[in-house]
This record gives sequence, structure tokens and C-alpha cells, in this order.
Amino acid sequence: MMWWASPPPDGPLPACGWHARHESRWARLRLPRPLQADPVELAERHDTHAELATAIRSLRRREQEAIYVRFFEDLPYDEVARIIGGRQGAARVLVHRALRKLRDQLDTAESPEGFQP
Repeated sequence: MMWWASPPPDGPLPACGWHARHESRWARLRLPRPLQADPVELAERHDTHAELATAIRSLRRREQEAIYVRFFEDLPYDEVARIIGGRQGAARVLVHRALRKLRDQLDTAESPEGFQP
């Protein structure tokens, strides 16, 4: 009987050469288990996202565009300047001032009544 016509052996084929080296690497690889979502953490994250969205909506239209393009599209300042129609320095200032407004709004939203830092 020819070797290609013979029935396969019981169990897995013996590993040899390249497969033996790489199979052992895969066997040692420990993939992390997916973390179970904590409902309290998910609720807090949702509240934070809602507060951030509200704070961004309170910005002027041009500031919203600059923040979106810079951080959500991850574009450099020269591209931000081209999109909003200004110079690179003006785009940096616009983003900086918008971030300061957001920071102030989110800090006042989190601080308790009557608390002055």
C-alpha cells in the first residue's frame, strides 16, 4: 500500500521542524481572559461620557470642531489649522482654551456645593 493511501495514525501527527518550534510557543502563550464588566463602573463611565458630551456641546462651534479634529480624529495641529481655516499657532491656542473651558466645567460639575479649591 502506498504511503498516501494508508489510513492516518490515531491521534495527532507528530510535530517536526518548524511546526514543532512554533507549536510550543503557542502552547506557552497565555491570553488574558476578558474582564467582567462591573455594573457600577459602567454606570460611572456612562455618566462621565454624558457630562463630557454636554460640556463639549456648550463650547462655540469652532472650538467644538477643533477639539473633535484634534482628539477624536487624532490629527496634528497643522491639519486642525487647515480645517478650521487659520494658522497653526491659532489652532493651538483655540484647542488650549477649549480644553481649559472643558476642564473648568467638568471640575465645577464634580465639586460639591460651596467647595472652593
